[in-house]
Amino acid sequence: MDVESNPHPNPAFVKWQKSDRLVKGWLTATLSEEVLGIVVGLNTSVEVWNALVHAFARVSSDRSLALKQRLTSMTRGIDTLAVYLRRFKAVCDDLAAIGKLVTDEKKSWWLLNGLGKEYAMFTTTMLRPPVLPYSEIVTLLESYAKRHNLDAQPAPQMVFYALKCFNRFNHSISPDDIPKALVAIKIADNQDSEWFANTGATDHITDDLAIIGTGVSSIKLNDVLLVPDIKKNLLSVSKLTTDFPFTFEFDGLGFVIKDMTTNQIVAKGCK
Repeated sequence: MDVESNPHPNPAFVKWQKSDRLVKGWLTATLSEEVLGIVVGLNTSVEVWNALVHAFARVSSDRSLALKQRLTSMTRGIDTLAVYLRRFKAVCDDLAAIGKLVTDEKKSWWLLNGLGKEYAMFTTTMLRPPVLPYSEIVTLLESYAKRHNLDAQPAPQMVFYALKCFNRFNHSISPDDIPKALVAIKIADNQDSEWFANTGATDHITDDLAIIGTGVSSIKLNDVLLVPDIKKNLLSVSKLTTDFPFTFEFDGLGFVIKDMTTNQIVAKGCK
């Protein structure tokens, strides 16, 4: 019963009504204009509170479902590991913010399953029970990626196609200019300048434009391929022995190239 309609109201009711109106005022004062429409016409703070709980519980539930779906279907794709880990953590943090914490085991499981085929060996090992805590998985994963050079930036051959596409209407750019551009933009690293003998390579391969046309010791190499993202200068055993009357001798430290006509050593290198 409202105080105004009762000439002798219960003092306890009057006290409660004042407190209720104060609480209702606090609640409505914090609401945005859009949300305020939900509670217009409600009389007590309890009615206001229940209306808000009902409205936002539904929104929270929908958001929770959307975030969980995003988490369970997330894959690394073409992202680096660092970017993938940030994306994954951001969704976990969003779930935690609405009170939907993801268990350590589930985080580890979903993270590993989204890594892709490059991490297949690591994923298979880590998914063997018992699955390690999420924080340990991340530490081991970052170490594994660094050790196997799996968290590099996109391969330079993608830059080659981008440059070619970008300059497709620029007739002043010739195909021969593209390798020069790649060398100019190549990220500096501590690549080895030595040649490494490779029995599987069909051609000599280098990332250094300056090496092409030179060779190994006194041997001038024929048809050296420029591959900007190669990590070592590869010397094709099959091509060298086809182009020249040479033999390869391997030992524990490297290789020795001998001229069959003179039986003299013409070059040495790393295996």
